[in-house]
Amino acid sequence: MGLRQADFGPHQNEISINDDHIEMHYAEWDVRRIIYMDGISVPPNTQSSLLGYSTGHFEGPTLVVNTTHVNAGILSRMDHSDQLSAEERYTISDDRQIMTLDVTFTDPWALNEPLTLKKIWKWSPDEEIYPYDDCEIPTDFIESQGEKL
Repeated sequence: MGLRQADFGPHQNEISINDDHIEMHYAEWDVRRIIYMDGISVPPNTQSSLLGYSTGHFEGPTLVVNTTHVNAGILSRMDHSDQLSAEERYTISDDRQIMTLDVTFTDPWALNEPLTLKKIWKWSPDEEIYPYDDCEIPTDFIESQGEKL
């Protein structure tokens, strides 16, 4: 699972706010992502990964997350380089029932201009994220209508 799949997957997620970091727990593949909130920039020699390295801060009620060091690969059926970066903006509605995510991707290799995508979630406090204890992670590509996913 990569950054785009985490942000835009159809399953639920859980956000835990701690003193120096935020943890996002995505139901798809039981993935956990850390957003560092300690004001420290990306450490030297940070290796690229599927979810990259994320730092965040609040602008008023909006959580702003900047992610770099994402493995080169495929983002929403588009090849991208390891220069991909993302700015995610999470906003909660006044009635606290809706969370909106606006993500702007930039990549000087793959994009002529920034690409912004949006996702909206409804608050569902009774939902539960179940572990993937008994599931096998696929090792082969799945073909659908002659196209590899």
